[in-house]
Amino acid sequence: GGYGDVNLDFFGFGEVGLTRPVELNTRAGMIAQNLKLKLGELPVFAGFVQRFVSASIGPKSLGDLSGDFLPPELQERWEEIVRDLLTQDVVTSALGGVIELDTRDNFFSPRHGYHYQLEYLLYRDFLGSDIDYELTKLYARNYWMIGDNLRTALRVDFEFADNDEALLPPFATPDITLRGIPAMRYQGNYVAVAELELGWHVDPRWTLLGFGGIGKASNKFSDLGDATSRVAHGAGFRYLIASRYGFEMGLDIARGPEDTVFYIQTGTSW
Repeated sequence: GGYGDVNLDFFGFGEVGLTRPVELNTRAGMIAQNLKLKLGELPVFAGFVQRFVSASIGPKSLGDLSGDFLPPELQERWEEIVRDLLTQDVVTSALGGVIELDTRDNFFSPRHGYHYQLEYLLYRDFLGSDIDYELTKLYARNYWMIGDNLRTALRVDFEFADNDEALLPPFATPDITLRGIPAMRYQGNYVAVAELELGWHVDPRWTLLGFGGIGKASNKFSDLGDATSRVAHGAGFRYLIASRYGFEMGLDIARGPEDTVFYIQTGTSW
């Protein structure tokens, strides 16, 4: 459980974007629960998930959305319309199920093994949600050693929001999550992401990394293949700070379509 007061730039959904971002303020309380049970001797877990978010959303700053196409006397009215559209108090509440396969050799900083998870969430009025929709998430993490000093990892994610409403709140809409791309920068009801990471173990403690990824977001599944590809790449290093637990820490620098971002990493990048 927790509470947050966050300001983030909002750029629109899918291929429908704003010429200039709107700074949105989101104040939200959240409760989330996962209960997973191991199935016998198999590396498989299954269980239930619960999510609850109560949020107040509103524009903190509209910037200059009108550009040059509105005369000054209409600017105030235009900003009032946009502010009304983006301001809301909303509750999302869901129950769902999860199944997970985990064969990683280490929970913190794996070098080989697989970690797959499928999660389904049902948001409904009888659960206390103001919006009825379903959210499906598929996460796949693959780790391999290539020889003694080279490791590689592949991540593939897919999120799908089955939504009859016109728009979901920004905090509830799937977004492209890649190093080098800000949170909520590219959003849509359908999001697909793939990222490849290559690591070279210089010695038992130090590892140099290179990585690159691609993501797509759209509001319709039929448009996902033709959606604009958002590419990010970068490099970093890891230091084995606790050899007893196989726990690494380090830094990454990543370049996305617009920004260059530094990250302090603890454990696996994902």
